[in-house]
Amino acid sequence: MNFLTIELTVYSLNYMTYSNLANVQSVGIGIYLAMGIVQAVSSGGASGPRRRILNLEETMNNTSLWIKEINIVHLKNELIRLEIGLHSKTMLLLVVNSILLSLCLIFLIYSTINSADTPGIWASGAIIFFYIILPTAILFGFLVTIWLSCQPIYKKIKATEKLVLSNMLKFESLPD
Repeated sequence: MNFLTIELTVYSLNYMTYSNLANVQSVGIGIYLAMGIVQAVSSGGASGPRRRILNLEETMNNTSLWIKEINIVHLKNELIRLEIGLHSKTMLLLVVNSILLSLCLIFLIYSTINSADTPGIWASGAIIFFYIILPTAILFGFLVTIWLSCQPIYKKIKATEKLVLSNMLKFESLPD
């Protein structure tokens, strides 16, 4: 990107009208709404690990398999801590998302009423930041946070599943 490209970009941002920025605003509002969906889905994000823990517990009970190294209650307690943490994070996201979405809608009304006006370079840049960059950063930041929060219990469950499977194979290979 050279100086001429930057200058042309700044020049075009300086002369855009609010109606020219309507697409940016509609995409931004869509991203904020997508964050609401992610918030709702992530609140149930611990259902996969819960199902795997219950399957492990059922397998151990049905096969009369008792392994000293496996503590299902400990895994369940960690899962409860994860669910509490996810719930607090999703509630924070819900509050932040609701405030930002409300501000977006208020500014959308303002820019619709004044659609022929030219917002200027700083306002155009702020619109692009507020409607595109900020919600995208929040969305990906939240997804990474959720993923990182779930990794420790996923690893423990996977290790426990391997241990149960290897002991089941030993248990099944014993002569009657």
